[in-house]
Amino acid sequence: MKIQPVKIILINSANCQYAEFDLSDSLHLVALNNRGKTSIINTLQFLYIDSFKEINLGYTLDQTWKHYFPALGSYILFELNTLTGRKVFGMSATGLGSQPEKFLLDGEFSSSDFIQNITGKLLPKKPDTLFPDVASKLISRNLEPKHHRALLRPFSTKQNPAGLGLVGDSRDYRLFKRLFRQLLQLKGITIKDLKAQIEQVNHSVMEKEQKINVQREFSEPYERVKKDQDSLRRLQDNQETIERVVDLTEEMVRRQGKLVNYHLKSTPLFLKEMEMLEETLETQLSQQSRAKDQLPEIKLAKEDKQQQISREDQRLGVINNDIARYEKLTRECNEIVVELEQQKLANLEQERDDLQGQLYNVRNEDLSALEQSLSFKQEKLTKTQLQLNNLSSTLYVQLKAILTPEQLLRLYQITNSDIWDLLNEKQFTLHDADKLQAFLQQQLGDANGSDIDFPGLTLDLRAISGAGLHQLGNPEFLEKQVQKLTAETAQLSDKITAIREQASIKTRIDDIKQRIELISAVIKKHQEWQAAEVDYMKWLEQSEMIMATIAQHKQEMDAYDEKAYDLRQTVKQLAENVKTSRQHIEVLNGQKRWIENHPPESDWSNIELDTSALSFEQLYDNYRAQTETISHEKQTVTQSLLRLRDRFINLTGLTDVDAIRFLRDQLDAIPEKEKSINDEWKRIFTSFAAHCRGIIDSVDAIDSYLADLNRLLGRQTISNLQSIKIVIGRNEWYRRIQTIREWKENDLPLFGGLDESSIDDLLKSIKPLLEKVNITVADLYDLVLQVVDTHGNEKQYQSLDLESNGTSITVKTIIFISMINQAVSGKKNIGETIRLPFYVDEIDSLDDANAQNIHDIALNLGLIPIFASPKGSGICKRLYQLENNAIGKLSVRQKAKGSGKLLLIQPTFEHVS
Repeated sequence: MKIQPVKIILINSANCQYAEFDLSDSLHLVALNNRGKTSIINTLQFLYIDSFKEINLGYTLDQTWKHYFPALGSYILFELNTLTGRKVFGMSATGLGSQPEKFLLDGEFSSSDFIQNITGKLLPKKPDTLFPDVASKLISRNLEPKHHRALLRPFSTKQNPAGLGLVGDSRDYRLFKRLFRQLLQLKGITIKDLKAQIEQVNHSVMEKEQKINVQREFSEPYERVKKDQDSLRRLQDNQETIERVVDLTEEMVRRQGKLVNYHLKSTPLFLKEMEMLEETLETQLSQQSRAKDQLPEIKLAKEDKQQQISREDQRLGVINNDIARYEKLTRECNEIVVELEQQKLANLEQERDDLQGQLYNVRNEDLSALEQSLSFKQEKLTKTQLQLNNLSSTLYVQLKAILTPEQLLRLYQITNSDIWDLLNEKQFTLHDADKLQAFLQQQLGDANGSDIDFPGLTLDLRAISGAGLHQLGNPEFLEKQVQKLTAETAQLSDKITAIREQASIKTRIDDIKQRIELISAVIKKHQEWQAAEVDYMKWLEQSEMIMATIAQHKQEMDAYDEKAYDLRQTVKQLAENVKTSRQHIEVLNGQKRWIENHPPESDWSNIELDTSALSFEQLYDNYRAQTETISHEKQTVTQSLLRLRDRFINLTGLTDVDAIRFLRDQLDAIPEKEKSINDEWKRIFTSFAAHCRGIIDSVDAIDSYLADLNRLLGRQTISNLQSIKIVIGRNEWYRRIQTIREWKENDLPLFGGLDESSIDDLLKSIKPLLEKVNITVADLYDLVLQVVDTHGNEKQYQSLDLESNGTSITVKTIIFISMINQAVSGKKNIGETIRLPFYVDEIDSLDDANAQNIHDIALNLGLIPIFASPKGSGICKRLYQLENNAIGKLSVRQKAKGSGKLLLIQPTFEHVS
């Protein structure tokens, strides 16, 4: 979508009852000369130029209003394609000869909004009827020039919410307006006009002052310079004192203003901070009280925990003692072999019993009797042993084998023991044992009887013991008797020994008892150790649980200690804070009293300061510092002014304030005076050089611009020409200015060092310029149109009017569209999204080829070609014919699409009052 005007609508305006022209593509107005073609196209200035004073329609403003807005109900309207959709920009008459009113409607143009049917007659609405009817579409009325300019520029939500974008991001709207008027009047453009327009296009890159007034540069007399120099020297001699006085005065005024502002804001700030301090103090006291109240609770809780720890420690001590005892017992019992200890115990008990028996057996014995008995027993033992040793050879032994024990007993009873002693092997011989056995058995008879009968002899055997038989002849008896005697001998010997060693035995018994006790204790300890194993495991578990409990209690104790410590620190800090807050309150009251006792003076001006970041203490410090500094500065300024009044007569009659203001002005003028005095001659010549450099640079900028313009011209096809370009020519004035331009500031001597010959040399270069008085950029160059025809012939023109009118119009079109593109260049250029109307009058004076070429070039460059001539052509997309109707108004007919017929544009009015 192109941003452009799409329709021009005239209602009772420009000698038209109703006219509507479609600008969506090229159009051709056909009418006889002086019928109003140019007047109609010139209405585009109302759209693109914001100020009525800058519109050039060929009439005065009063004549313009009468021609375009002859009565209420006269309208000039433009239907627009914009960045925000279709809009209608219009102007309505406000009264005969009065300035019209600008307005803007939303949406497409509709004739019914502006024309009403009254009893079959079509008449334009008057503004008092129109605006209420289109209230829903009305965006704005009574548009001022600034609002009009805003409509032409691009839409932007923040910067330009009303923008329509018709001229894009124009960098120089004023230049655009001049060029646009020129674009509507190309036919009469001259080379002088082209130079002026090119200079305006390049104004932003050229020197602001494009003219040198030579006479003025040499008009200052030397006497004034000398007078100014004396005044300057006196001022410089006292510059340090004046600067100090001025600076002190300015600083003092600023301080006074600050002091007034501080004083005004001190009371609210004091009340605010005092309220905050009192609230802070109350909060601190409350926090301190609450913190103190928590300390006894923590102390009680800590004591309770300490008691719990003590109880647990006691339990742990008991259990640990049991564990230690058991572990010690374990170490001891691991080395005990119970079975050996029990065997030792049994042996020791047996030994003890034996020793005790020995002592018991001899407790009532007589040692001498025991020794006699021992001697007897030993003798008897010896005898018995001897008898036993000899028993094998006795008769008794021989008879024992053949007799029963009873028979042997009877035989023994009836014989004499002595006989048996004699009957040894040497004394008898046993020839036949059987016979002897039979005889003895017969003779001895029954051994049970107490009597025995021999022939002639009866023996009573009851009184005779048979024991001697065993003693004399029974080996077993004798062996037993030997054993018995041996035992009795040993027993008697032991007894005797025991009697002799009673003390030693008792000692041994005591030792054995102690050993028995020790071994019993060891066995008991081992038994206790085995029995205590289950308790030991239980003790270990209890010990761990108790230690965990104690650790937990200690942690809680530590937490209580930390909490108590924090609370004590908090109480201490709060006490410090309370003390500090009370001190701050006292300090604040003291500072407030000092400020109240040192108020600012009533004639001091207030300087608004941002004190939002200041505390009252900072404000007081600033206030006091400012007060003390002001007092010191007042004294210093008064003393310095007394000295300066004696040196400067101009201070007579002036107040201190006015005197200081005068001195400050003189002080500020020192740099300018130094420049104007010390560098006056140098300034004259160097300023000429600078101006000349600026003008030369401006010409160079134009030359650079023409290079771009020539490249654009070179891309266009123009009938009958091979190429065309604009050449800049440097003339004599350019060369003179170029000479002065070469001067350098450092090449010129300082003021006072110029001699007559130096001045004469410089004046020789300036003299021709002095005679001319004023030098402008336009004086320094000439523009020449250089043309090469199809045969290669080159020709130069001093104007834009070539032999071919079509070629002239083409060249002008290309030149001016280039310049206008630069004027509106921003994010978008003409031809990309923006299209501008372009007007060529008397197009029929050109041949068809040139007219077609102009038409095509204009379209390519982003223009909307509008041709006008008495005769029509088929070049443009639309054709409009203007004719006078019966009442002397212009009727507009448009060539219908797809046919060669001209149809009258409706609606038309029979009469407009």
